[in-house]
Amino acid sequence: MKFGGIIAMICMLCAVSSHAADCVKVNHVCTDHATKIINGFSVTRCWNYRYTYACPSESYTDYCAPLASTPGCSQINSQCSAKGSDGKCKTFTNVYQCGVAVTLPQNVVHLESQYTVAGSELDMSACHAPASDPHCQLLSSSCIAAGQTRNIDGTDVYQDCWEWEYEYACKAGVQYDNCDELEHRCQYQSKTCLLLGQDGHCSHYERSYKCETQTGKTTPLAMKCPGQTYCIHGDCETIDYQPDTNMAKGLAYMNFLKEVGADFDPENISVFSGQGMGCEKTIGGFNNCCKDDGWGQDVSLASCSFAQQDLAIKVQQGQCHYVGAFCSSDSAFGLCLKKQKSYCCYGSKLARIIQQQGKQQLSLGWGGPEAPLCEGLTVDQLESLDFTNIDLSELYPDIEGDLTIPADASVVEDLTKKIEVYYAQ
Repeated sequence: MKFGGIIAMICMLCAVSSHAADCVKVNHVCTDHATKIINGFSVTRCWNYRYTYACPSESYTDYCAPLASTPGCSQINSQCSAKGSDGKCKTFTNVYQCGVAVTLPQNVVHLESQYTVAGSELDMSACHAPASDPHCQLLSSSCIAAGQTRNIDGTDVYQDCWEWEYEYACKAGVQYDNCDELEHRCQYQSKTCLLLGQDGHCSHYERSYKCETQTGKTTPLAMKCPGQTYCIHGDCETIDYQPDTNMAKGLAYMNFLKEVGADFDPENISVFSGQGMGCEKTIGGFNNCCKDDGWGQDVSLASCSFAQQDLAIKVQQGQCHYVGAFCSSDSAFGLCLKKQKSYCCYGSKLARIIQQQGKQQLSLGWGGPEAPLCEGLTVDQLESLDFTNIDLSELYPDIEGDLTIPADASVVEDLTKKIEVYYAQ
């Protein structure tokens, strides 16, 4: 770091003149006061006076001369500090500014020292390799030592930032592949090009896999009501109830009807409208807000944007349909730096299921990852769906978890009371 110093000094300069006209009478005293006889008359008066004059001397002391003759020093101010009897300034106080250290002469007072940062240079030796590599590109820079005062050569100096951290992405000869884990436990589905290289060939692919996270089993949701004999005034009848194995399906469709009414958009005359959402992942880095297996494990979600945190919650709750991914940031030499995943997210899991299977029946697309189509279904489109081919079994576990089935005894007791009331009328 380079400094420019300013030293302010004050000195005295006594200005004089050798001309007699510059002399001023400052006093007079009678030296002969008496009575004398003049032409026969007695006269009393002062016969002789002594006058005192103040005259400047030709010799004077210039205490400012050493500063005036020093290279790098210049006079920046001058004020009269003493006037003579004639009202003219006889002593001046001059202020000099010097950019170099000066040995103080007699009658020179050091007022203050000011330092200006003339220039600062970053030590890039630790980053020289990637900074000079044409196959590397600067991704980001951040200050890691901000707002500090440090002592430089005995002077306290404040800087907004003293140390910087630079992140580079470099194109290497080794292929980067993070699909190895999925290759062993999942079924390969498709491959999509994210970025074309300078040679026109695809340099970054996204592979899609179908993975079974847990072997599931289907347990029909049913309420078994035991047979019971009811007798009213001696007339008895045995009623036997068969378990209803379609209860979950029936409740799912009831929930569907409820959501259609709540989600209806009168302005666009549509239902189950969605919202396009996305998240970013740095290729080969730790900044990942899109990790599908344990969302955002590479970094805390706190470091992701609020929108990406909201997306993570919606994905975990099954409210989003994955549209695809694209390279959202690339380098000049064809290196994909960041990948963005795009989703269509809806107000509920049911809305997402209806949209997925409804679009498939109606041959409607999802658009592209850079512009996903998440609009709602029109009333005509909803009416044209074949709901016998809409599979809502994905909702059954959620319905079972929220459903409270009353005990058999309470059901029998409630039915008995209702029958007795009916026949008593």
